[in-house]
Amino acid sequence: MAGYDQTEREITEVFYFTAKRRCECCGKMLDFESRGDRNSVFGWEALFIDGWDTPLVLCLGQPENCHLNCGHQGDYRNPAVFPEEHRTFTADDRGYVPRSGDVDDRDVS
Repeated sequence: MAGYDQTEREITEVFYFTAKRRCECCGKMLDFESRGDRNSVFGWEALFIDGWDTPLVLCLGQPENCHLNCGHQGDYRNPAVFPEEHRTFTADDRGYVPRSGDVDDRDVS
């Protein structure tokens, strides 16, 4: 994931304050200590979408596994995309802020 400069602190803040400890696609409750744990029902990972400053928090646990099924459209070889299935929010609801230099005509104020 070259090019991303998110720190662990930023990811932690997104997990607790933006996602409120829930998958941002299906809404399933997650456990911070289960980050990266595909075997945990509460497992999650940050999804980095090209063009956005902040990652999404998506579940890894089955049966949903939104990180794979929604964020990568079922195949990790696919680039990360904004989830279209399950989604409990929109890009505007999430308050995405494009990286500096990116063109975006949405008013996110």
